[in-house]
Amino acid sequence: GEPTARLPDCPTARLRGATMIGVGVIGAGWWAGEHARAVAALPDLRLVACASRSAERRAAFASTYGCAGYEDYRALLADRAIDAVAIATSHDSHAAIAIDALAAGKHVLLEKPLARDRQECALVAAAARQASTIFLVGLTHHFTPLVAEARALAARGEIGAVVAAFCAYSQPWRGEQRPRFYRERALGGGVWLTLGVHFVDRLLWLIDSEVVAVKAVLGQRFHPPDEQQADDMATVLLQFASGATGTIVVAGYRDGAPWLTMQLLGDRGALRLDGDGLALGHNNAWQPVAVAATNPMEVEWAAFARSITDGTPPPISLDYALRVMDVVFAAEESAATGREKLLGR
Repeated sequence: GEPTARLPDCPTARLRGATMIGVGVIGAGWWAGEHARAVAALPDLRLVACASRSAERRAAFASTYGCAGYEDYRALLADRAIDAVAIATSHDSHAAIAIDALAAGKHVLLEKPLARDRQECALVAAAARQASTIFLVGLTHHFTPLVAEARALAARGEIGAVVAAFCAYSQPWRGEQRPRFYRERALGGGVWLTLGVHFVDRLLWLIDSEVVAVKAVLGQRFHPPDEQQADDMATVLLQFASGATGTIVVAGYRDGAPWLTMQLLGDRGALRLDGDGLALGHNNAWQPVAVAATNPMEVEWAAFARSITDGTPPPISLDYALRVMDVVFAAEESAATGREKLLGR
């Protein structure tokens, strides 16, 4: 369940009961824009500034969203009008920027993946635990209405105990158009670290049990080495302490068609989520489940803002985010050795 304990008072306790939280967005790409639009849609948030080393992107972002622009993110962190930051930068910069932002006393919404490896994750975690501010990893599927409703149905026991689960997602990768940090594993790239993290999160959340073993095959099947120095496909089998199994297939193809599907098989029913929406399986038939549409980014920012103003834990705990990354890295380790990776050993 979600934590209910209150956090100790923090330097931004003045925000409790206030009407505005000043926000800075570090990064000025497409996803940084999604953060800016979500902030603009919520009444208790105000976008103060962005930061980007690209003068062109910085100027365009500042003009589009009506905020100041900083070349160096450290200058943004020094801005006293900013209470919270979103970090939407290259994967290889996540750890350093998050640690600096926490040290500056800012509340931090860090985009996934948390970091590139276990060592960086540990450094960020240590900084987050020492800070008196809110730290949230942006695992957006928790705020996606269809996934959230699937979680609610599973938690209510609508399908009984989960026996097996399957998630598949493929999309055009267009490696030649992507920045290097998506294409080089040393920079935090690859389909598994970019996309697979979402489906590890989804299964951990929906099945609500610890992963005890991982067997994975990761490879480069669609792109030549001069375009990609990281995996572009992954097939991963998860074994849960509850006895459930989960299978994840993700791919970034050169030529194909999008594929997005999820099924959970329980001992008293089933759930399906795909392009047609969410459905509940009982009595040899699928029944559609009506789910109101909401903007996941707005839901995420509203939940983050509530934690800031109320002094309550974030909607996704640091420990949970670390569990997700532990499984992600275990899959890479299994693929490298060709053997099953046991967690917690």
